[in-house]
Amino acid sequence: MKRVEKRFGAVESVPSSHVLEFLSDNGSAYVAAQTRQMAKSLGLKPINTPVCSPQSNGMAESFVNTFRRDYLSRMDLSDACAVMRQLPAAFASTSMRGIRTRP
Repeated sequence: MKRVEKRFGAVESVPSSHVLEFLSDNGSAYVAAQTRQMAKSLGLKPINTPVCSPQSNGMAESFVNTFRRDYLSRMDLSDACAVMRQLPAAFASTSMRGIRTRP
């Protein structure tokens, strides 16, 4: 979370008029009620890419592939709770190399 906040700013500093969005494709895992509820509980607005939008789907797929390569390959995937416990450490150890930031 620290890396995300370093790149985009602290969540607490986001104006209340600004909505943080959780963008995903239309895969069954992302449109599931539990996923959408989790996003809402984190203060995110779950939205899905249009069904036939190659550009948006490409961005979502790129994120999923990066996440799998950089995080899941090193995690204990025995259950969802185990994965969730590991996320803070995984994000904290992420290198910012290759990530473009806005001035």
